[in-house]
Amino acid sequence: MSAEQSADSETKYRSYVSRITIERRDPHSLDRTYVSIEDEGGGPFMVITQNNPDLEVGEIRLDFEELDELHRIAGSLGLNKDYTG
Repeated sequence: MSAEQSADSETKYRSYVSRITIERRDPHSLDRTYVSIEDEGGGPFMVITQNNPDLEVGEIRLDFEELDELHRIAGSLGLNKDYTG
């Protein structure tokens, strides 16, 4: 067994990034969108939660197949980086 394998087998913890916060650059804005990866035993899924004082706090849970489909249909709706309304 290599030293690397030995060290890995002795490690009881691991760390990783599982949540990202998106916020406006406006220092007075309280709007936040949180994107996280969660796994409750059935496989990983993406959770999108918004915290906006003008809206109800909501949550969307998508498995990665649904995320691929959402991305595909967003393109068919014309939602892209050039969209100006």
